[in-house]
Formats: sequence, structure tokens, C-alpha cells
Amino acid sequence: MFSLPVPARHSFRAAPFLVLFLLGISLLTRSASALAQTKIDLAALRPVWYGMYLGKDKVGYTSLNFKAVRYHNQPAIELDSDARMTLSMLGSKVEQISTQQTFMDREGRILREVMDIRSQASTMHLEADFNYKTYKAECRFGTGDEKNRKTLNIPKDAAILADTNLPTLGAKMKVGQRTTQYYLDPISITFQKAVANVTGRAQVRDLVTGKTFEAFVTSSNLAQMKMTSYETDREGMLRAEMGIGPIQIVMQREPKARALNEKDFALLPLPNSSGKTYIPPKDFAVATAIVSDKTITDPRKVHSLDVVISGIPNKDLILSDERQRVEGIKNGKGSLSAEYHVRSEEFDAAQSLNLPLEDTSFQPYLVKAPYLDIENPDIIATAQKIRGEEKSIYKVATAIRDWVSNSMTPDPSIGVPRSATDIFNHRRGVCRDYSTLFTALARSAGVPTRLCAGIVYAEGRFFYHAWAECYVGKWVTLDPTLYSTKSPTPYVDATHIKFAQGDVIEMFQSTAVVGKLGVKVLHFSN
Repeated sequence: MFSLPVPARHSFRAAPFLVLFLLGISLLTRSASALAQTKIDLAALRPVWYGMYLGKDKVGYTSLNFKAVRYHNQPAIELDSDARMTLSMLGSKVEQISTQQTFMDREGRILREVMDIRSQASTMHLEADFNYKTYKAECRFGTGDEKNRKTLNIPKDAAILADTNLPTLGAKMKVGQRTTQYYLDPISITFQKAVANVTGRAQVRDLVTGKTFEAFVTSSNLAQMKMTSYETDREGMLRAEMGIGPIQIVMQREPKARALNEKDFALLPLPNSSGKTYIPPKDFAVATAIVSDKTITDPRKVHSLDVVISGIPNKDLILSDERQRVEGIKNGKGSLSAEYHVRSEEFDAAQSLNLPLEDTSFQPYLVKAPYLDIENPDIIATAQKIRGEEKSIYKVATAIRDWVSNSMTPDPSIGVPRSATDIFNHRRGVCRDYSTLFTALARSAGVPTRLCAGIVYAEGRFFYHAWAECYVGKWVTLDPTLYSTKSPTPYVDATHIKFAQGDVIEMFQSTAVVGKLGVKVLHFSN
């Protein structure tokens, strides 16, 4: 556990990765489902239950249920899926409950998809309607009463996956098969690519029938994780493994009563896909953090940091600016490495621009965006109250930082992305929530603000984290999560290294680095 100030102790951004695991659970059941474009055999469809395990500890379940329906007066298939998962993060239990309703035509094409992911009192909602005449998907999403819209182009070069357990769409699997498919990511609201390869065969025991089957082994690479599933043409998916870094969740097909039994333990005859017995870490967030090769003393006061970061998935995640200079980018095996030189210094408030800012080029950082509902009356009123008669952009920004830091309570048990209104009404959460609320209030007060996501150092590790930057005449970093009005630091330390910036959806692009990075510390100074 961290020796950080109490207000920041449990605030590192862990919860989004549980969303990714639940997404992966859904995707595991469909990773090889479009191996052929054949008619769906309704007789082969049946309710399926899976227990989910972290080592021998049961952490949840998922279920799939199919039925023949009519959709817009045409024959269709309705798939209803439910999943529940509970994991330990930073000493707290994080629970997510997800439900998904999908309508497909008889060829398996998605017509409509509705998803809800709930954690405590917060619910993330997504619905999407697919039009194959225009190849457009109309998406509506948000939390609480927030309503956002986004139109996506449906990829034409591969199938869009429905939430099925069906490599048995009539396709005959064989070793060496490779298929590329897409899925709708509910976090970024984009179509993401999934590449599945049938790599071999293995003996797998089915806990429903008690029989052992020779199953095909399918390896799937997604943007955020890798998955291995064990499937047969007749029985569908019997078992699957998915992992982010050192975290591995196993799904095992089971009878309903066993899947729902929280006290049950795993009866898994197979080791994991690496051939080794899996020993799970005790804490999800700590396990996904990056172990540093050197100890950084007094990290909140670090002015200068030079590091080499490896394992970066793509160039879009390499950001270089006045504070964070990047050089020496090199190509590795499927990833990039680069040298980062980060410098932090106190900003001279006398150099701040005044409100209102006349430069229209910063308008994108002042407007409403998904999860940043700055037009909410309570957010407007609070922003104006904090701002008062102050004209200095920097002083307004730091006053809002102080208000958020003092008003929020650390709570890592809320495992869904939330709107600023939801956070304002329930002032608890992790750094993602602190930074979202701060950004909404700052924009409402007229301060150009963008969210940042990346890593920050604490007690021997770099943890995934979120903060913000405000334009006050230059971009200045502010961290409402780690800042404490009781022991204020006039600058944000140089161990904050960002991989994404912009609005909330852009912030979540940083999840692509989870479990992939390595950090070598070259030099630091306080």
C-alpha cells in the first residue's frame, strides 16, 4: 500500500481495467465466431453458463441465453448475456455487473446492441443500431441522465462480432485458421480489431457433461488484452483465459448452480496457456503497475526525470511537448521504445493570462464533450462560485483544483466511467473521477482544460493515473487527486508521464499500454 497523503491514498486509476476485463469476458465468447458466413442453426443454441476464476478463487460468472425473435418484422436471434465480477483493487472490492442484449439476423450480423455496466450506484449505458445499407452505426451512450451520440462507420472488411459462444455457426474449425473481426468497444465508442488464430489442439474437461474433449486452441489479440480459448465445433467454448500483464482470468463452462456458487473453487485440469501453474496476485492495481528498476526518493518533489520506456504499442501514444520531451524513438518487436525527459517547475502566477480568453484556437478545450457535461446547472453554479471575481486563469484553475481535492473522497470501488454530473452528485472515486470533475468545472469557468492519462511513480512502481492540464498562457499540469491543501506542492512532479490527452474518451486510449510497458530510470532530481 502507498505511503501517499491520505487524500490520495486510494486514488490511482484502477477501475477502467475491470471494465476491460468484463468487455473481454463478452469477447471471449465470440473471438472465433465468424470463421464462416453460414446460416445460424438455432437448434445448436442453448443457454450457457461460465464460472470466472482468478487462480482457484471464484470472482464471478457470465451467462448467455439465445432465442428466436422477430426484429423489425424479420426473423432474428436475440442474445441476452449477464456477467458479474468482483476483484480486489488497492485494498477495496470492486464489483461490476453487466447486461447485454444483442439482436442478430440469421447470418449473424448485429442489428442492435444494448449494454449496461453497473458498479455501485453508477451505470454506464450504450446502445447502437447498425444499418447495413449505409454501413453506419448510430451510438448513444453515457452515465445517469447524460446522453451522448456518435456515428461510426461499420468496417466492411470483416465481421462485427455479436456476443455468442459460436464458432459453431456451421464453420468447421481447423488448425492454422486465421480470422480478423471487429467489436464495439463501449469505453472508447470505436470499432476495435480482434485477430483470432486457431493454433492447435488440447484435451479439455467439460464440467457440464463431465466429459473430456479434444478442443481447438484459439489465440485472440485485442487492443487491450490477449485471450486463449478452448473450443469444439459441437460444444462451443469450454474454457478460456484472458490476461492483462500478470493478471489472468479463467472462464470455465459449468452447470448454472456451480457458476452461481461464489464459494466454489476451480477444477481446471489445464495449466494456463504458458504451460505453468498460475498464482494470482493479491491486488489487481498493484499487479498491473510497472516495477521501477530504481527507487525514486520523495517522488512528489521530483523536478526532473529522464527514463527509457519500452513496450509502447503505437506512435499515437507518444506525446512530446514543452514539459515532456521525447526523443530516440526505436522500433522493437511489435512495439516502440523512447527516451522521455520530463521537467516540472512552479508557474509564476503573475504570467497568467486573464479571463475571458480571446484566442479561439483553445475553444475545443472549453466545450461540452462525452462525460464532460459542463452545461449542468449545478456544475455551472459551482464553477462560478469558485471563480468569483477572479480574472487570472491560473488562480481560477488552482482554486478549482483545491475545491475538487477537498470535496472528493477516495473510493476505488466504483468500477465504471462516470459523467461529471454523476461525480458531482456522488463525490467519491478514483483519479479518473477527480480529473473528470475538475475538467468540467474548469471548462465551465472558462479555463481551457484537457485530461491526461499515463503513469506516476509511488513506492517502487509506476501506477496508471489521470490528471489534467490547463492553458494559462502555457499548458500547466494540475493534479487534483495527489494535491493536498494541507501540504501543498506548487508544481506537479516530473514522474507524471502521459500517453493520452484530450477529452474523457481520449483519456481511455491510454488503456492500450496496460501490462505492456517497461521503465528504466536514467536520472532524477528533486
